[in-house]
Amino acid sequence: MMEKIIPKYSGQANQAWPEGEAACVWMQAGLVAFKLCDRAFACAGCPFDQLMRSGRAHPAGEGRILEGSNQQHSLPTDAEIKDPLLPSPHFDAATWYGAGFWYMRPRGGKKFEIGLNENGTVFLPPIREVVLPRRGAILTTSEPTMWLIASEGTLGLTAPCDGVVRAVNPGVLEELAQKMEMPVQSFFMEISVTSSRSAASGKLRAEKASAFLRSQYLELQQALTETLDAEQPDQETIRGKDPLLPGTLAGLLGSKRYFSTVAPFYAR
Repeated sequence: MMEKIIPKYSGQANQAWPEGEAACVWMQAGLVAFKLCDRAFACAGCPFDQLMRSGRAHPAGEGRILEGSNQQHSLPTDAEIKDPLLPSPHFDAATWYGAGFWYMRPRGGKKFEIGLNENGTVFLPPIREVVLPRRGAILTTSEPTMWLIASEGTLGLTAPCDGVVRAVNPGVLEELAQKMEMPVQSFFMEISVTSSRSAASGKLRAEKASAFLRSQYLELQQALTETLDAEQPDQETIRGKDPLLPGTLAGLLGSKRYFSTVAPFYAR
């Protein structure tokens, strides 16, 4: 039997645990100091998950800032925890959304920070390798220029706009490994463009971007739920009618079926 390791901070949520147990998604999020999951991430029927989402429990460190290698993320409030469809806590009205799962945040001087938006991160299958273009590489919307490699297959991503890579995030794989069932953006790189107006063409921001994120989340959730219902029709009455979260759906579908269902969305 492997000895339990009590973490000192949320970054250790990916430690090895006793067989049949893993770090709870709330611990991975840094919202509780220590909690193991022995339910195979079937969060829908978990009393602890229901308590956290009810607002009766106050997450540890509420109101503090999580520091990433490139940006800071505020922990969500109780209201945001209860509504997974809300944009992320650091949603910026000046950020452009669209072109699949990409977000584009202006950095001035015809430069943009680009990465996966909240939905692209939370629905992402477990990734074991990230292949990003080198500094100075030319990005194009016509063919994949970066790849996310999972055990079940590879997701080839086209850029949200044409541009030139100026800097990449060396810690993106670690950040993706720590994703939770709550919306968090994932910064990939900084690019320069010839025209900010052309780069943002066809993208959305502010209230329209917020509505886009909600509809995108619901579309993915519906696709996964329909796949699950088709494969396990007898389980619908047991699960109930409440919408299931991405991690729960992934656990019920299995990694291969989950990957095949979400992969087309990343190819848009």
